[in-house]
Amino acid sequence: MIGHKKVPGPLAVLADGFRAELDRLGYTPSSREFKLAEVAKLSAWLESRGLGVGDICRARIEEFLSDLAAGVAWPPGPGHRRPASTARAARLADGALSPLDGDRPPAGGSHDQAL
Repeated sequence: MIGHKKVPGPLAVLADGFRAELDRLGYTPSSREFKLAEVAKLSAWLESRGLGVGDICRARIEEFLSDLAAGVAWPPGPGHRRPASTARAARLADGALSPLDGDRPPAGGSHDQAL
C-alpha cells in the first residue's frame, strides 16, 4: 500500500486538494505520491526562507531549482530528488499547484501507462 506523503510548511493546506485532483485525473498512487513529494520539497524550501504560497512565482521556482542543483542546505527530507525540469516547476507555480496540461494521463489509462 502507498502511504500519503505529508507536505510540511505553507503548501500543506493545498496538499489534500492536489492529491484529490491527481486521483480524479487517474494518476496511480505511486505517481500521485511522487508529485506530492516534489510539492513537499518546494514547501519545505519556502518555509526555510520564511515564504508562503503568495510568494510563489517563476523567479522563486527558478531559485528553488537552482538551490536544489547546487545542493544548498535546507531540509529536503527523505528521498530528495530534483524536479524534472524548470519548465514543469514553473508551470506548477503558474497553475497554483494544479496538474499540468501535457502532464495528464492518457484517455482511458493511468499516468504510469503513458510512461
